[in-house]
Amino acid sequence: MIKAKQVEIKDLQNNFNIDNFTNANDINSAISNYNQKKEKLSTDLKDLKKRKSSHYRAYMREYIKLENNHYFKFGRYKSRAFFDVLYDNDLSSFKALNNTGFNIGDKSGSLYSELASDQLWIFRVSLVALVASSSKDSTSIAKSEEAFQRLVSSGGNTVLKFEYPLVYLHNQNNSFNFISRFIAKGTADFEQFGTETEDWAGSASLGLDTYLDFSTDENKFRFFASGSLYNIYGTETFNTNLGVPNKSFTFGQLKVGLIYNNAVSFSFILGTFSSESSLENRSVLVGGQIFN
Repeated sequence: MIKAKQVEIKDLQNNFNIDNFTNANDINSAISNYNQKKEKLSTDLKDLKKRKSSHYRAYMREYIKLENNHYFKFGRYKSRAFFDVLYDNDLSSFKALNNTGFNIGDKSGSLYSELASDQLWIFRVSLVALVASSSKDSTSIAKSEEAFQRLVSSGGNTVLKFEYPLVYLHNQNNSFNFISRFIAKGTADFEQFGTETEDWAGSASLGLDTYLDFSTDENKFRFFASGSLYNIYGTETFNTNLGVPNKSFTFGQLKVGLIYNNAVSFSFILGTFSSESSLENRSVLVGGQIFN
């Protein structure tokens, strides 16, 4: 049908010849009719393309759900379908990957939430906001603790994130899932947003994130584990706040958790590992999420 509409538009353009008219009124009337027909055909064509895209998107979502193994070859539409499934609020399997929650550590805590998201070619792009706080008496220690909270939660108090899927394995009822993603982030910390920093602090990072879960038969309990490893490049202020001497360093973490009755989740960051010893194996952080 799209091709037929394109042919109609082309025929309309080819068959319109103003030399066939000599009277000014006839010329104006013919031009008006031509513009009306062309506008209607163009509108119909746009509508058909939109419907085709919508149907194909729905088809790809079903394909993602029905096919158990997906490796690396995620083009534009398959990538979008994957993220539709991954972040769909009505799909309970991946609620632990919801980008809204909190973390609590030793006299420090953070609250983060995704503000907006969209698709850019093969990437999912999202904007995340985070607030971290520390009750440490020492300003320098509080600054370091808040910076660490931001690092383990999302990376900064303002984060622009790009995601691309690499692997997605699951069984038919999603009682088992394995996901691997490439993630790139740009972060910024501003004193005006309540962050303990004397100046603007920013970072850029590239890394891999993996996620594994399995559920009980009735899906009352879903156990999950995730791991990530990033190479991070920070500004001087960013690294000073964290208390690390090098502009570029690696950082990763291992998290385990439980989702109960698709309503609430609890998680624990069991360990952190880094090329900077000061960022390794700090106190266990407890996290949580409440779902609608």
